[in-house]
Amino acid sequence: MEQGWTTGLHAGGSLPLALHASFSGCLLELHMLARHAREDVLARDALLAWRRLVPFDAGWWGEVTNDPPRNVVHGSIGLADSFASEWNDVIAASDTFAQGSMAQPGTVFRASGGYRGPPGPIADFIDRHGLQAIMAITVDLPGSGVQFFIALYRRDPHDGFADMEGALFAEFTRHLVQSWQYRLADLRVAGPLDTLALSDGSGRLCHVGRQIADLLRRHCGAWCGTMLPPELMAALDGAPRCIRFAGARLSVGPAGDLVAIRMLCGPGLTPRELSAALLFAQGLSYKEVARALGLSPATVRTYLKSAYAGLQVTNKIELVTALRLHT
Repeated sequence: MEQGWTTGLHAGGSLPLALHASFSGCLLELHMLARHAREDVLARDALLAWRRLVPFDAGWWGEVTNDPPRNVVHGSIGLADSFASEWNDVIAASDTFAQGSMAQPGTVFRASGGYRGPPGPIADFIDRHGLQAIMAITVDLPGSGVQFFIALYRRDPHDGFADMEGALFAEFTRHLVQSWQYRLADLRVAGPLDTLALSDGSGRLCHVGRQIADLLRRHCGAWCGTMLPPELMAALDGAPRCIRFAGARLSVGPAGDLVAIRMLCGPGLTPRELSAALLFAQGLSYKEVARALGLSPATVRTYLKSAYAGLQVTNKIELVTALRLHT
């Protein structure tokens, strides 16, 4: 949609007691999901709970980059499988509604009353998918280089989302994003989020950091997000392992029920750090490594700490696989 939308929220009255109780119940369910739902279905299950409070006909969520606008991970309710690829290929560059949302993270955007722009691809897209009333929000995911978004749709152009619904939506999204960040912390995946991708065993992504997304776009011209390209799918079967892909070093290993793909872009190891790491990876204790290299145990601990940081690993299994690229 190109015009006629509402940005932000108008001041409203107090929340009715019954609605307050329903919203509280929705948040309680969200936090229960945050503890027990799989990471790859957390957002979907949370939005299904939200729909019982604020009805919508269809929804779309995931991760986007904004220069240029492009969806890199998505899930949906009530939309065609082709929705995301259509948006990427035809709509993204001219979708000023989405671009406005990306430019004002944390702000609720709404539109209703029917599309009032000129005929063309956007009008056809809206009619084809029944996007007559919309409420959307985009938020930053610190350290990831991407943004998380949710867009909800109603097919009746006169059934727009109200101010109260928008206010609750903003708070719900804050809780959902915080829950997702807690789940990422629980996975104990080392390193910055922009060099990390997380997928299920079938290769369906639930997070892809900006550096990984850029690598996939450069090397796999047909890659349109959400699923790992076939060139990387084979790496999942041999995890944990390290591979070279498109000139980059990638580690592939388990992260809870998911598979973590990490771009190893840290500094190279010094000869002493590499020697200490290799001996430690072979099963020697740090004291045994110290005796073998004629060093003090404190020095070996320093070398190992530097090696773990440089290789962006957190345990000995990851260390062993990462070292394969250095020997």
